[in-house]
Amino acid sequence: MIVNDQYKFIYCYIPKVSSSLWKQLFHSLYIKTGSVGKSRMSMLSREEIQLKMETYQKAMFVRNPITRFLSLYLSKFVTSSLKTRSTWEEYIGTSIIARYRKNSMEHKLQYKLNLNITFYEFSSYIVDVTPNYAIDEITDHWLPMHKSCDPCRFKPDFIGYFEELETEGPYLLQWLGIDGAVQLPKYHVSTTGSQLHNEYSKIGRNKLRKLINYYAHDYNLFGYSTEAYLL
Repeated sequence: MIVNDQYKFIYCYIPKVSSSLWKQLFHSLYIKTGSVGKSRMSMLSREEIQLKMETYQKAMFVRNPITRFLSLYLSKFVTSSLKTRSTWEEYIGTSIIARYRKNSMEHKLQYKLNLNITFYEFSSYIVDVTPNYAIDEITDHWLPMHKSCDPCRFKPDFIGYFEELETEGPYLLQWLGIDGAVQLPKYHVSTTGSQLHNEYSKIGRNKLRKLINYYAHDYNLFGYSTEAYLL
């Protein structure tokens, strides 16, 4: 979470929910206003956290869990740089191939090469193995959004939707009172939505049901529907 004392707000980031855009924007705000008003929640005392949580405006953005999950896979295993893909393959890729591929030892010995982790393998591993994983800078990319920002604890005043970023992004800046200092950066419009049918058809209906169940609490909390994916 980012805490801004000058404008008195807290923003809770969720990976793969325009988090890079908001980090860029709030960094620009920090540069323009000087070395005042920027800190991370982890840097504060318990008393400071409680005071700010009770008195500051709080905001977050969410995204359809199924689209977010596919975006993660594509950005880390398909369209990513070699460095990023290697990091993810080292962290989770070798475990995936050990579990789901024959001759896994041969693959593990060559794991620094492109493992070509498939969407089916990645989906299987997430629902089969990781539900009880602790959150860290890698797992927070696929763990349910409420694990990063639990609205029942964070109690946001504003919840924006990634799908409506074009209109809700500028509105948030105005609501926070920072629209005169910064503007929403130009951002790459996600094409993940257009790939949903093709990619999810590769994993089968049963695996899709398990994945949706994995994110069931997010669907309930943030009002997304699963009907279109289960027909």
